[in-house]
Amino acid sequence: MPSAVDLKSLLDTNNTLPTKLHAWSPLSTNPKKSTQPPTGFGGLSLRTSLTKPIIAAVNGLCLGGGLELVLACDLVIAADTAVFKFPEASVGLAPFAGGAAMLLKTVGYQRCMELLITGKQISAVEAKEWGFVNEVTTGDQLMQRALVCARRVLKQSPDSVRAIKRAVHLALEEGWTDATRLSRQTKECKAMIEGDNFREGVLAFIEKRTPVWKALSKFSLSNKRFTSIATPNDSKIPPQNVEKIDEKAANVLFPGAVGGSFYTETLKFVHDFPSIPTYRVMDQFGVVLNPDADPQLPKETCLKMYKDMLKLNAMDVVMYEAQRQGRISFYMTSYGEEATHLGSAAALTLDDIIMGQYREAGVLLYRGFTISQFMNQCYSNSLDLGKGRQMPVHYGSKALNFQTISSPLGTQLPQAAGAAFGLKRDKKDACVVCYFGEGAASEGDFHAALNIASTIGVPVLFFCRNNGYAISTPAKEQYHGDGIASRGHGYGMQTIRVDGNDVFAVYNATKAARKICIEQSVPVLLEALTYRVGHHSTSDDSSAYRPKSESSTWEKTDSPIARFKKYLEAKSWWSETEDEEYRKSVRIEILKCFGDAEKVKKPSLDELFTDVYAPNANEVGVDGEPWIPEELQRQKKMLEDIMKKYPNHYDDTDYLKK
Repeated sequence: MPSAVDLKSLLDTNNTLPTKLHAWSPLSTNPKKSTQPPTGFGGLSLRTSLTKPIIAAVNGLCLGGGLELVLACDLVIAADTAVFKFPEASVGLAPFAGGAAMLLKTVGYQRCMELLITGKQISAVEAKEWGFVNEVTTGDQLMQRALVCARRVLKQSPDSVRAIKRAVHLALEEGWTDATRLSRQTKECKAMIEGDNFREGVLAFIEKRTPVWKALSKFSLSNKRFTSIATPNDSKIPPQNVEKIDEKAANVLFPGAVGGSFYTETLKFVHDFPSIPTYRVMDQFGVVLNPDADPQLPKETCLKMYKDMLKLNAMDVVMYEAQRQGRISFYMTSYGEEATHLGSAAALTLDDIIMGQYREAGVLLYRGFTISQFMNQCYSNSLDLGKGRQMPVHYGSKALNFQTISSPLGTQLPQAAGAAFGLKRDKKDACVVCYFGEGAASEGDFHAALNIASTIGVPVLFFCRNNGYAISTPAKEQYHGDGIASRGHGYGMQTIRVDGNDVFAVYNATKAARKICIEQSVPVLLEALTYRVGHHSTSDDSSAYRPKSESSTWEKTDSPIARFKKYLEAKSWWSETEDEEYRKSVRIEILKCFGDAEKVKKPSLDELFTDVYAPNANEVGVDGEPWIPEELQRQKKMLEDIMKKYPNHYDDTDYLKK
């Protein structure tokens, strides 16, 4: 830690900090005897063996927002005194510069000190400018807000608390604070760190500022800025193996550089990026590779997931054949993607809102949608919850919190961001899970959704089923780069890629992502790599864009159903005999529901005109019929007249009569 004389020499003629403050790091093997002159305090970047909990705590304090930074910077300054003289007490100090800059930008240091020390009223203009309207009105409330934030962060990181305590105590006990004029605050500092007379300790520390803080009080953010260099994320890298810092590097200050950037004099286009790894729990033979990653789900849960996989697969077989026979108009199978359905569904609750694309029938099945309900929807009969108004496989269930599927590709993405904002405002312990394929990720709605979700911070899990072929386009012809997951970084989102044929990998990732979404109120992007064994839909012939042998090979070598089955058999929870018996029984159940749904009449033609307009309080239907406005009544009368005039052309025998 530089002495008061050193600090004074850093000031320019206007008694403010220099325009450029470069990072300084005591990288010598013996910092006690180091004679390397400091070049500034703009983010002390110690590339020594830093511990992640410490970095997290200091980062948390510095990023707490507003005046919480006062306390954060005090802690860092105190720890700083120990770091230079006692390297074993290294505390991650790189966030110091960024935190101080945020503080100055938010409030202005001198005014901040005045409010905290005096407890005076904040003007209405200041409250509006600082974003404290209806929350904080006095300096005393500002102090309370700072203390609550700091204590919350410190409580969550006990290791960081101990490290900071040690650093400060070392500085105080060894007398190193004499050089920074802190010797008179020994009791106050100890009290502040240990929690005794916390407020008084902070105030005492603020009132008797060190030279660097006095300089900061005159610091003008309009033409002076800090520079900081981030510390490495990996705390296990030995100091001698860490790349040395370019002391000329300075942070880019343009308002658009929100992610942090630094200047360089080297002309270089960035092209190669490390590929995002694919998380898995089981190999292709159902063997758990890391026992700690096994979610240890109960036998009942595992068997439900597996049986639902088989049921979904059997239903696909029946309904695909039915469409080919002309008994329904359209269908889409989920062959090969069953693990993405059941793995994610098992990790969610019924409070979570589901927004599907059109290949998430397994999610709905796991939630309780019956085979009869699936059949009624595909037949668009009078028992269909959607009253026959949707294409087949466009399911929806209000009771199961599953939003009705829409045919236009990608429309659910921005809607999911909006629904998540509603959950955030209502403070619900739930998130939105939005499913989509890699083909939908080429739609503009995808980018709009991720950008707004990340910008406003909402609890939504964007779940991409990357099956490699979109509607009919191989991935290599659709996009370049590292898949869909790599786009999460561009939108500042936490991202993970998983083996979509590994039901446990999908389960673990979805469960962890849901926790992040809800607790941090941020979006998460999850890419599940899988393979579409079947055609895109009954309107598609996949042999036009891939060899027929390819899909059969995938089905034989890496079926998610077969993989999960091997896991269950290894635990003696399932046998080949049970498998054969269940497959037979579930097919019988599906065929019965299929036959029943086929016999149910279509909805009444009257339903063409209902559910469009909501009546006012004084508007009621005639003779118990649903109310419809006069214009629709006129159109309904026209339809009835035409059908009576041309009965041979308009046969309504198969429609329900009212």
